[in-house]
Amino acid sequence: MKILMVSPITACPPTAGNRARVVALARAVRDLGHELHFAFLAPIHTDDATAHADNEPEFGRGRFHLVSLSDKDTLHSRIRARWRRARREYNIFNPHIYRLDEFYYPSYDRSLRFLQDTHRFDAVICEYVFMSRALENFDAATLKILDTHDAFGDRHLEFLKVGRTPQWFSTPKAQELRGFRRADAVIAIQPSEAERFSRDLGSTPPQMHTISHFLDLSRRATLSDAPAAVFVGSRNDINISAVDHLQKAILPRILARRPDFRLVVAGAICERVPDQPGVVKLGQVNHVSDAFAHAPISLNPTIFGTGINIKQLDAMAAGVPSVSTQTGSRGFEAPERDAYIATVPDDDPDGFAEAVVALLADPDRCRLMADSAFAAAQAWNQRQMDALATLLVSKTV
Repeated sequence: MKILMVSPITACPPTAGNRARVVALARAVRDLGHELHFAFLAPIHTDDATAHADNEPEFGRGRFHLVSLSDKDTLHSRIRARWRRARREYNIFNPHIYRLDEFYYPSYDRSLRFLQDTHRFDAVICEYVFMSRALENFDAATLKILDTHDAFGDRHLEFLKVGRTPQWFSTPKAQELRGFRRADAVIAIQPSEAERFSRDLGSTPPQMHTISHFLDLSRRATLSDAPAAVFVGSRNDINISAVDHLQKAILPRILARRPDFRLVVAGAICERVPDQPGVVKLGQVNHVSDAFAHAPISLNPTIFGTGINIKQLDAMAAGVPSVSTQTGSRGFEAPERDAYIATVPDDDPDGFAEAVVALLADPDRCRLMADSAFAAAQAWNQRQMDALATLLVSKTV
């Protein structure tokens, strides 16, 4: 099949979890023998030469397509951005809610229709429900797939529930479902979301498939014997909250038991981590395995959020045992996860600290959990690949 992937985020470099998902999904499609093109729906003016230099090595010459805004849409984009900032600043018109197509621009339609007329794609994979209008540029002969990434219907309530300022995109559930109905098939990243989407859609829904993240198994870490543990994260509100909880509530308890302990922090989150005794900041790393080389344990103290936890998947792929909150291990079912994740309740910092100290004191258990984590990652990837293969033959095109 000739397949077009349409995305509002560039795929390369894969410096954040959502980009890593897009790149891994693209590679899985190609591994199944399909010809893949990538259309980047640039939200603002993007340098053409830089975008192609970053992405063409991944997709191949002539298969990366930069879809830029027209001058008129660029102006509208700036006006919308100012209006959104005003809504948030003055708390008017429910500032946390966005219309389904608020980030979609008419110039995208013209470019996508041109690409389809030129290449005649058999299938199109659209990333995120708020770009689902892109699917309307393809006729009934084309398999139209929506990759959700997360549940965005009333997503802001998850943040408000724990006293946090809602981040990024949230739309009324009815609008999210309207976006789903533009597709022939919808990809959920975990079974609980697939069940929720199907239930909310009611009769005659699009096909529902569960395909989570594909893992890079090429960089298994060699476990360090250092009295340390790693927190890896980008600079988003969920990670900021998690590392704040880790530093204030958990780290002092670990240091009280193990004064030689070091918390190793890696990724863009380092910019939000103050200097503190017992904390080592690596900054950005080329690969998560580079961070895991510094410590034998991954920490996942997430206390709120939606979707599958990429931090946990990265640890599995690197063959590293984890200590995680209940929220951090969402999407991983007990008792299987107990072989590679030591899970504690969200509101138990003392239990979290004790789990870290216990693992550091038991290298044999660490190694067994590491082996289980990597085996789980291998099995995980096979399940996702099988599900993707099933999806791509789900409609005669």
